[in-house]
Amino acid sequence: MQPIIKKENILFDVKAKNKEEMINQMVGLFSKGGYLSDKDQFRKDVLAREEIFPTYIGFGIGVPHGKSKGVTAKIIASYIFATLVFTIYLIFAIGTIFLMFGTDGGNLPIQLSNILSPYALTFFQSLLYNIVISYTVLFGMVGLTLFLSSKLKNPMTVLVIDIAIIMLPVFLSIKSAFGILNKILFLMPYNAIYSKFSQMVSYKLGNIVIDLPMMTIITYIFMMVIALICAKKTYSKHQVE
Repeated sequence: MQPIIKKENILFDVKAKNKEEMINQMVGLFSKGGYLSDKDQFRKDVLAREEIFPTYIGFGIGVPHGKSKGVTAKIIASYIFATLVFTIYLIFAIGTIFLMFGTDGGNLPIQLSNILSPYALTFFQSLLYNIVISYTVLFGMVGLTLFLSSKLKNPMTVLVIDIAIIMLPVFLSIKSAFGILNKILFLMPYNAIYSKFSQMVSYKLGNIVIDLPMMTIITYIFMMVIALICAKKTYSKHQVE
C-alpha cells in the first residue's frame, strides 16, 4: 500500500451527494495517477466491496478499496492482441508464398535445399517447426515487454529497449556455431524466428545436449514465465487492494 498512500492520493473536503459519487472521484484520482489498468473494473470492485461491508471508519474518514482483477485482465488482453496481430501477419506471409510457389514439394526433405542439413525434416515440417518457435518467441517478448512496462513509466523507453533487443543481431554477425556470444546471438529474437536447419547448433546443460530449435523454445518459455511473474507482482503493487 505504501506506493499508493501519498498526499496527492488522498481526497480532502470531498463534496459528494452520495457514496457512489465519492467513489467515482476516488477512482478518477487513481486513474489519473496511473495506478489502474482498468478504471471501470476497479470501480465495480470497490462498489462490490462496499456492498459486503462499508469501509467508512468514522470521523468523516473512509478507505474505499477492492481487490481488482485488472492486472490479470491486462496481461491476458496483451497476449490476445499480440497473438491476433502476429497470426494475421503469418497468414499473409505464408499465404503469399503458397500463392506464388504452390504447395508441391512440401513433403520433400529439406536436404534438397541444403544437402548438409542434419535435420530429418520435410519442408512442411520445418515450416511448422518455425511457426511454433515464432509463437514461443512472441510470447516470451510480450512477457518481457509487460515486465518492462511495469517497471518503466515511459512507454517510449520500453519500445526502444524492445527494438534494440530485436534488432541487435542485425549488426552483430554470427561467425560460427561455436562460442558463447554466437550461441547467444542464435537465441536473439531476430535470429530465433528464422531457425537455421542448415547446421547443428547445440547447447550443453549438464549432461544434456539440446539443439538450437528446442533451446529456443525452452529459453522463451522460461523468459515468459519469469517475466509474467515479476510483471504481475509489480503491477499489483500499483493496484489498490
